[in-house]
Amino acid sequence: MNESSLSPDNLVEEPIPQNEIIRNAIDSIQPETEEELISKLKDLVTHMEFNIDQNRKRCDVSSKECYVLFKSTELLAFDLLFADYLLGNSESSDIYDFFEHCTHPTCDFLSNNGETANAHISYLMSIIEKCVESLSSCEIKQPNIPKRISEFELFLNDQKLRIDNQLTRRLKKQKEKEEKEKMKEKEEEEEEPDLSGLPPSFTKWLSSELKVGLNPDEESVEIKCLVRGIAGRLKEIAQLSESIKNLKKENEEIRKESMNITNFVNQVNSQSENSNQQNSLQNSSNENIDNDININHYNNLIENSPYFLGIKNSCAYLANLLKTIKTQKEVIKLCNTSLKQCKTQLDSLSDSSQRSIQEMQNQMEKLKEISLKRQQETTALEQELQPYINFIFTPTRLNAIPGLPNSFNVLDIRYKRLIIPATNTDQKLRMEYTAFHELHQLRSDLSYYSNELNKMYSQIEENDRKILEMAIEYSKIEGEFKLQDEEKESLMKYEIDLNEVQTLLRFNEMSDWCRKLATIIEALDQIAVDQQNIVQELQNTSQVDQLKQQIDQKTKEVQLLSETNYRMNSEIGRSKLELSAANEEYFRAKQELEVNKDFIPDVIDKNDEEQVQRHKRMVICPICHTNRRDVILTTCRHPMCGECANKANFKCPICEESFNQSNVRPFFIQ
Repeated sequence: MNESSLSPDNLVEEPIPQNEIIRNAIDSIQPETEEELISKLKDLVTHMEFNIDQNRKRCDVSSKECYVLFKSTELLAFDLLFADYLLGNSESSDIYDFFEHCTHPTCDFLSNNGETANAHISYLMSIIEKCVESLSSCEIKQPNIPKRISEFELFLNDQKLRIDNQLTRRLKKQKEKEEKEKMKEKEEEEEEPDLSGLPPSFTKWLSSELKVGLNPDEESVEIKCLVRGIAGRLKEIAQLSESIKNLKKENEEIRKESMNITNFVNQVNSQSENSNQQNSLQNSSNENIDNDININHYNNLIENSPYFLGIKNSCAYLANLLKTIKTQKEVIKLCNTSLKQCKTQLDSLSDSSQRSIQEMQNQMEKLKEISLKRQQETTALEQELQPYINFIFTPTRLNAIPGLPNSFNVLDIRYKRLIIPATNTDQKLRMEYTAFHELHQLRSDLSYYSNELNKMYSQIEENDRKILEMAIEYSKIEGEFKLQDEEKESLMKYEIDLNEVQTLLRFNEMSDWCRKLATIIEALDQIAVDQQNIVQELQNTSQVDQLKQQIDQKTKEVQLLSETNYRMNSEIGRSKLELSAANEEYFRAKQELEVNKDFIPDVIDKNDEEQVQRHKRMVICPICHTNRRDVILTTCRHPMCGECANKANFKCPICEESFNQSNVRPFFIQ
């Protein structure tokens, strides 16, 4: 999208200056009445009051946004400091110092002293830069969660109790002061009336005539009340007399100014008379006398005209308006300087955060290179150890014993023939026969045992294979555990990166807002200059130029239309900016979803379907079984997809534990 089309100069139309409206509305120069002049001045006053109210509202909104940004920077500094305390080299004393700076700040937002605010912001900037440098370094310690966190919680609770006690004490003191003041006022009202303004003879006469006693009777109380009322009325009369004197002085000043104006008019008339005399030297003396009479009559008419008297009365009012405009200009200048300081600080914060993000990306690339080197080393070791594995886990089998030869049966038949006919055969022959049969039995036993040994070898081989498979599965499980730990660490880093990205988005919004505010302030300065020019032109042209009755109506209509047009254009501009920002966020989220939908990390072999399916089972949401897990609940630590979290009605669909929108955190499984 083009930035020029979204700029505030193109979206918001500037209001038309008042002097152009009046110049365009003037058709002819004719005298106008006092009522028309008063209505015109009232319209100018309403327009100026409207501009002043708009400036005040904008200043209030800008101050609120600056305060919110100030507090968000404090939160960012605390998050980075606490992360550095858990993972880096920060100590507990740094955190306690940060608590003291934030709970008892040296800067005061009500005062115009910007040095203290700049010092506090520079302190926050130093903390953020130091923590980012320590966290972005390679040597990060293992997180030690029970690292005096309870002490920080106790310290913060104690500080909260102290501040609450201080606030309650201050409120009690204020209430006591108010009660004391009320009691004093009641006592002063119940005391005797102030008779200092009354003459002493009058008071003596009242006391003697009304017979006021020393004892507090009802009659004496009523008399005192009457005297008090009389004294109050006399004070009011004295105040009225003083106000009358002041009004008389103001009238005298106005008369002096009117005399000056009449002198100026007389000078102009004298100049005109001289010019007329030079042009009419040939006229008679009677005509000159008539002209003098007409000029004097014209001067008297001008002095006694209601328009001239209205100008006299409105000069003081216009002077007060000029004073108010000057004060508003000074306030606008102060706001502009403070906003410029905020803008510079925010730009420096955005630059430092972008540097930290670049350093983190470089560290991630280095970690990827290290992991690739480790994988190459493991493959090389497997290739080197493969012959040793084959030598150890390939058992040697016994050869099979051959069958009985044919000579064995022949010898058996011969022994039987020799032993059966000869009953008294030699015992040696019988012993040989028995030995022959024993040898046959031993041969059969040997073949049986060899077969059993071969079976045992096969069983041992199967057991070795099972043990090897179990070892492989155990190594895979260990690898999965390591992957889960790495994913956990990456999720933590990803969460920190998301927080930083969020802060960067706020900084971008603030920069856009500062640009808009600068254009608005320039427009307001131009409006103030135009108003001063209008007042000067009115003062210069009020003695000569006079407008019609229709001019006031037209100016009112044009002012109303310009105000409505300005409001509508500002609302349209804001809505367009919000819509463009929402569309950009939607487009970015859509692109991220399309990219991350079928993402498989490099650690997993994409050719191995089992690993891919196992990764998909781990990544896909267990509720809808379609989307990826991109959201985690901080209350119960259950991951799921964003659609299931939105459809859950603020209850976890796995454990039914309640949560709110702030407990839903995005994440991405690598």
